[in-house]
Amino acid sequence: FHAPPIVFPANTTKYLTPKDVKRIAWGVEQVRRIFTFPPLAPGNTGQEVFPGPSVTGQALYNSIHKHHIKNAHWVGTCKMGAADDEDVVVDENVRVRSVNNLRIVDASIFPTTPNGNTHSSVVAVASRAADLIWNGRQ
Repeated sequence: FHAPPIVFPANTTKYLTPKDVKRIAWGVEQVRRIFTFPPLAPGNTGQEVFPGPSVTGQALYNSIHKHHIKNAHWVGTCKMGAADDEDVVVDENVRVRSVNNLRIVDASIFPTTPNGNTHSSVVAVASRAADLIWNGRQ
């Protein structure tokens, strides 16, 4: 069996329609608004890095249109690590720092995208988290 080669479009800006970009820009604005309320307010969380809080309106739309990428394996949005690292969101027991009774058990705690599909890695993390939660109740 010989499958035809996969050919990706040369212009990656064709992945999203103008309506898609508009929806994403709206979503970015909503997340920014949510981050103005405690406990997520500035000083309690990190600062927006890209495109930056000053990029709004048409400039935000243009930035999303220009810089978006396709990726089916999002990881790393809730860094897991040592307590002395101020960028860490989740501790080694998958507990969210400074929030009682909340754990994150998905690919967002991975520091980098694993080789291959993320599913098996998520299953391993979930299994370990289940053990931690179960053992913590006894």
